[in-house]
Amino acid sequence: MFETEIQKYETFLQSLFDDGSLQKIDINCKIEDKISDVLATVNSLGSISIESSTPLVFMKTGKEIQAQTSSLQLVPPSTINDVTVTLQNKLNFSGITGCTMSSTGDIVLIDYVSHRLLILKKDGTLKNDIPLSTRNSAVDGTCIDDKTVAISVPISKQIQIIKVSTKKVDRTIQTTGYCYGLCYSDDHLLFCETGKGIQKVNTCNNYSFTLVKDNTLSSWSYVATFKDNIVYTNNSKHTVTCCSLAGEKMWEYKDERIRQSCINRETDAEEAIKLLRKPFQILNPGHHVGRRHSEHGNISFLHCRHVLGIGKQYLELRKILEERARLEFLRDCLFRIKSVSTFVKDLENLVQLEYRTLYGITHNCLTEAPMSKLYCLNGLCEDLRVHVGHWNTIKQRLHTSKWLLPILGRLYIDVEHIREKLFQLYNNAIYWMEKLIMIGLKVFAHGSYSNLTHEILWNVTRGLEDFNNILNGLPKARGKTYFIRELITKQEKILTPSAALSNLSRHAGISVKAIPFINVMNILASERARYAAHQTHRFFTANDDFMRILFSGKLPLYVWNDEVQRRPMSAIPGLDTSDYHTATGSTTSISGAVLKVGSIKAPDLSSEPPPLSTFSQNEQTFAEAFLQIVCHSTHILRKSESHSKTRHKTSRTISKADSERPPKGPDTPVLSRTDSKRKTVSWGDSADSTIKDQLVKKYLDVLWKEFGNALELCFYEHDWGAREQGHDYFSLGSIVICNTTLIAIVRSMMENAGLKDLFPPSSVPSLLATARKLHVISALSSWDSCLCEALGNRLSDKCYPCPLASGDYSTRTGMLLRDTYQPLFSILQENMKDLSESGRDSSVLVPKQDLDLCHVTSVICRLLANCHMSHMWCLQKANTFLSSWAVGNFLLISQTDLKVLADETKKSLYQAHTFSGKNISRHKLWEQQMISYLSDVTKQLAETNEQMQNLSATSMTLFGDNCKNMSKEYFQKSMPLGKGWRKKGTEIPKEHSVYIELALETILEPVVDGVSKLKLTSQLHVMSMAVSAVCEAWKNFILKEKIKFSYLGACQLEQDYNFTRTWLSDNIVNDDVRQTVLELNVLKCLHGGILLLKKQPIRRSGGRFRECSMDDLSCPGSNSTSPLERHASSVEYETNQDESDIQYVGNIDDWLSLRVQGGAKTWKLPFCLNPPPA
Repeated sequence: MFETEIQKYETFLQSLFDDGSLQKIDINCKIEDKISDVLATVNSLGSISIESSTPLVFMKTGKEIQAQTSSLQLVPPSTINDVTVTLQNKLNFSGITGCTMSSTGDIVLIDYVSHRLLILKKDGTLKNDIPLSTRNSAVDGTCIDDKTVAISVPISKQIQIIKVSTKKVDRTIQTTGYCYGLCYSDDHLLFCETGKGIQKVNTCNNYSFTLVKDNTLSSWSYVATFKDNIVYTNNSKHTVTCCSLAGEKMWEYKDERIRQSCINRETDAEEAIKLLRKPFQILNPGHHVGRRHSEHGNISFLHCRHVLGIGKQYLELRKILEERARLEFLRDCLFRIKSVSTFVKDLENLVQLEYRTLYGITHNCLTEAPMSKLYCLNGLCEDLRVHVGHWNTIKQRLHTSKWLLPILGRLYIDVEHIREKLFQLYNNAIYWMEKLIMIGLKVFAHGSYSNLTHEILWNVTRGLEDFNNILNGLPKARGKTYFIRELITKQEKILTPSAALSNLSRHAGISVKAIPFINVMNILASERARYAAHQTHRFFTANDDFMRILFSGKLPLYVWNDEVQRRPMSAIPGLDTSDYHTATGSTTSISGAVLKVGSIKAPDLSSEPPPLSTFSQNEQTFAEAFLQIVCHSTHILRKSESHSKTRHKTSRTISKADSERPPKGPDTPVLSRTDSKRKTVSWGDSADSTIKDQLVKKYLDVLWKEFGNALELCFYEHDWGAREQGHDYFSLGSIVICNTTLIAIVRSMMENAGLKDLFPPSSVPSLLATARKLHVISALSSWDSCLCEALGNRLSDKCYPCPLASGDYSTRTGMLLRDTYQPLFSILQENMKDLSESGRDSSVLVPKQDLDLCHVTSVICRLLANCHMSHMWCLQKANTFLSSWAVGNFLLISQTDLKVLADETKKSLYQAHTFSGKNISRHKLWEQQMISYLSDVTKQLAETNEQMQNLSATSMTLFGDNCKNMSKEYFQKSMPLGKGWRKKGTEIPKEHSVYIELALETILEPVVDGVSKLKLTSQLHVMSMAVSAVCEAWKNFILKEKIKFSYLGACQLEQDYNFTRTWLSDNIVNDDVRQTVLELNVLKCLHGGILLLKKQPIRRSGGRFRECSMDDLSCPGSNSTSPLERHASSVEYETNQDESDIQYVGNIDDWLSLRVQGGAKTWKLPFCLNPPPA
């Protein structure tokens, strides 16, 4: 046996050598050289002070214990009478409500009036003065140790623990009721709580329980401990009670001398009244005293000579007792009003504290998990129930007190004011209680689930049930008369009530209704959804692949034109397609199509672990635990008995078919426990289980529905939720200021994750809806920036041609206006998925979703604004440039901007008709009004589209008219008349005239330069219009002025015509346009007229002319003709000259009449050149 023990110790010692525990360790210190620089500038590294305090451990030797024991045996037992008090010092203070002694002998005083904590030395000198909160006065205090003092603050229902060294509140212990007297014993605080008794709270975990139950304990009660006993006072009963530490009552002392005199006097008066009531009676009206009839007995007393005096004294005594009863009644009422007023102030303070906690949560400035004040909701509702019952107690006292019944008339005004004040306070209390519940539920949702106990959950649910019961028990018309009277007195001259008056808490409390449990679940789910949204936001924006794209540099611009083409059919919610087969049968991966954003591919997160799996499990557990208590421990989900009876009475009129119909909706009706039709079963019956399962499902549905809104908010306020240490991460930033391409990448990742199994199925619709909202945000942001840039650019735009992606040209403003349409079209394309699609047989192929009419109407209104802006831009610039003959700018506006914007306007009208043309049936009034408004906007859009189409035709008509007018004015001013065209000579002109060159440079050269940036069709149209206008004006001017042309003049005109053709051929760059323009009929007609002017007869030597005949045309000439005549004849009638253009001349006679030679007579042309008969 000994060897075994020795072996164990040897093994243990050997293990110490093996693990190195007994090795010698040397610590080497090396001083950094740079620290010398610090030592040169620093005089001292700090200071060390020694502060002594009482030791926590005491050592006593056996001799000391024996000496104390022996000395105690020598002391004889003593009583209270043996105790003598000696005055050592006297301190003058006012408002001291609490006093205690520290272990060092310091005196701690609580100054209730000046709101301070005083610490005095043994000699009475001031050692420390600690200011307290002026809003919440402290009553009593106790020393926990030499450095810590605890004070009770009944108004705030809390105990504050103050560090003496820092003079600040170290921590706070919340109580369920008003706490007054306070003392410390063995790591516990004992305090007097009104209406409950002595409470004991652990200073380590703040756990409290009732040690001594005393429902009569009032305010200003104090408690102290002595050895194993607890002694406390009761101010209302004037008693001192001693209990053991276990809470057992040992003795009680009551001071009967305080009210003995009053009680004796009251008893004597009651006895006197009782005796005098027999011979006297009170006669009304007038309230006179009179003798009773002889049949009542005491006949001898009727003939007493002192009857009259005694009767008067009897009457006066009755009046005194009635007045005393009235004063006591009013005092009691005022006490009740004061207590309710104090309760309301406490509620208001609690709401403010709770709101501060909520503010810290929402602004992410809390360092630890928040704790809601709802854990004391049950106690607050009990206090509210007591205060609400004051009015019933007052009414009962009025009708039961024998001294108040005779003066009810006199008390009417006082009672009415008391009623008004009480109901005003009731409304205030209800208002603040509802605020506390609503705000507290939000704070409660952010607490740690690990700290939630069964008792806390029960207090919350039970408090909710009590609050609803109290609210339903109050009269519905509470405070209405007071409100109406106050409204009349304060607003006699105002017809409408003031919002500031009606929104007061005393008036707002009238409209407070019972809180349905579904609202409680909605609040909890809405707040808990923020944590799911925060985790999801981190999942998408904090992964390495996305960070790599974010820091890669400048991202490419997002092209909205490709938005509709790139969206796969599988991105539509509800469309069931596989990952590698689209709805069109393509083998392209849907994930690849979704993740493709222009030239960038968004990260694929399908291989990452699901971000919300743990969160979903925790919420399921919490909902089941919370609803288990709700269903099994409260009646908050059960209908009241009155409602059940009403339903039973009305059920007789319901048909059998209706009564057998199952209830609709998730709120399954549950029979009351007192209902006769309900079987007597246990709490865990199937109905409760069914309700719990339905409510758990409802809670999770609401959670995932609010998840979308919270995720959207998280993209706006991304810093929320980073309270936990170690979870800080580089975030994306607010989505408002992000690049459009970056938003598209995030949206693609979300849509791709929705197609996978990364998120719970119930959260996928909210996730996709949030992705859709991000798309709307980026689209509206792009629209806004483009429209603002267009508005700012339109005043300074010089309308220089800017190249477009398709190779065309446009103005800068026109390009920006065109870009404002594409994001809006993309939004409407997404909303088209919500419309129902019908087949040829009117069958519904795709059911309609919930279409947001307000959103669609707002987008179409933006399209209408775009169309108005486009129309005004094109109209103003076209008129401005046309009036100044800035042909290039005008053509750029009318042929590019106008046509592009007119096409976009037409598309906008088509989109509007798509939504307004659908027979969307809406039942709500505002939805019907929105449909009507959408129809009106569509009509305005149609009118704007018509104006844009008309402007396109009108602008070119004005352009043609301007060309004609300018040409006409120019030829009238610049083309020579008279002898210049009738000149004679021998030399044929070989140079063109100056006027035609200037005409081409003035009129056609700007047009030729302007059409260089237009499309081919536009160039053909504009050039043809301009050339036709110039040639028509040239031709009409010649015919109108009837200019006479000689042969040489006709040759000069032909030179001008040839120069025109040559100029057009040289300046028109495009071959097709050049060929088309040179083949215009107006040019051929002009050329034909010139050919007719050249066909002039030969003048004979005798000075007489003969009629030109076919023989003259066939003769080659004779020797008698002059050289000029021979040359003219040879030129005029040469067989190789093309004269086919003469057939385009419609008024041949007018042209022939302009000849100098033979102009008076008609020239008979060959049959082939004559115009065909009409």
